[in-house]
Amino acid sequence: MTFKKLMLTIVIPVLFLINMGCPGGDPINEVNLPVAFFEQECLEWCGMACIQMWADWDGHCVTQGEIADYTGVGNDTATAQELLLGVAYYTASEGYLEQRFYYEHGAQGDLISSTVNGVLDYTPSIMPFYRGTHAVLIKGYKYHHDAYSRPIAEKVYYNDPDPFDGGANKNTSGVMLEFYFEPNPFKYWVLLGMEDYVQYGIEGHDEFVLSGGIVYGLPGPYDPKDLREEPL
Repeated sequence: MTFKKLMLTIVIPVLFLINMGCPGGDPINEVNLPVAFFEQECLEWCGMACIQMWADWDGHCVTQGEIADYTGVGNDTATAQELLLGVAYYTASEGYLEQRFYYEHGAQGDLISSTVNGVLDYTPSIMPFYRGTHAVLIKGYKYHHDAYSRPIAEKVYYNDPDPFDGGANKNTSGVMLEFYFEPNPFKYWVLLGMEDYVQYGIEGHDEFVLSGGIVYGLPGPYDPKDLREEPL
């Protein structure tokens, strides 16, 4: 474990305990990993930049050119499998590619929840935006509970390596994330630190639904899997 991660394992739980001890109001449930930002150096190297950021977070210094050479990408757009190869080699994670067909109920939410579980384990993940044409590094999330104790998914934090419209520590609401993260063309996919995050993500997603969870920006309770017999 790097020094940065060790400090986070101490600081973040303490902050949660402080918030939980405050009288009145809803505690802040937020994690935003301070991952260093790097712009992509070539037009098609958004994935290379995401791997570089992830590697730097894990304490490994590597250039985007080295990553492109190792994965065999060259100046082309990387496939999910090529990105997986780079994650497994240059970061401290084994890397795991999870794919789900667009017609599977709850597929999008399961994968988003899997990235949240990675963040809880101080591990970023790579998510494709705009039907798989652009990669960003997911590094944080925020939610709160309403007056009825229902969880409300507020936002996700990410680094976007695009030199024109991207930037460091960007965030988007739950409803906009559903719009940005779309299948390409038939599957959703994310690159996670390890396979275990998938099952934890499914369980967390189901718990969110059964608790009457709401995605910020969407009207009413969220239930893509039809898990609830009655609305909350």
